[in-house]
Order: sequence, then structure tokens, then C-alpha cells
Amino acid sequence: MESWGSFFATTCWLIWKQRNDSFFNNSQEKATTLLPLIEIQYKELSLIAKLKRNPNSHKDSDSQIYTNWKPPEEGWIKVNIDGSHLHNS
Repeated sequence: MESWGSFFATTCWLIWKQRNDSFFNNSQEKATTLLPLIEIQYKELSLIAKLKRNPNSHKDSDSQIYTNWKPPEEGWIKVNIDGSHLHNS
């Protein structure tokens, strides 16, 4: 675990969100449903922190494709979506 403080803050945040969902939306989730969410959220935040410290650490010359947005042809509509993929996930 990289940072106990970050893990603790993530855990508190998700408990707070679940408590509010229960109070305001009458949700009946069990506390144990938070365990995998805490792990996922913490790993995601750790990766973001790592990338902020070393922005080039995630670059793989084979995996980046740069494209420019182009307007659709007349009579067509375009829906923009974003996506990403990590090879080890």
C-alpha cells in the first residue's frame, strides 16, 4: 500500500457516499459491498498520483493513436465517446 492516508480517505469517502445514498435514496446496500469498490478506487487514485509524478511513465509508443475530430458529413450526426484500455486489466 503506497499511502495509508490515501487509503483511509478513500474508505471514508465511500462510506460517506453509501451512508448518504442510504439516507437520501433509501438504498439498502450492505457495508461489505464497499470492499471491492474501495480497492478499485484506491488503485485508480494511486495510478493517477503516479502519473502526476511521472507523466511519461504510461506512454507506450505502440499504444497511442492521435486523431483529430472532424465534423460529420451533411445529413449525419456524430456522437463523441471516450474510452481507454490497459493491457494488464
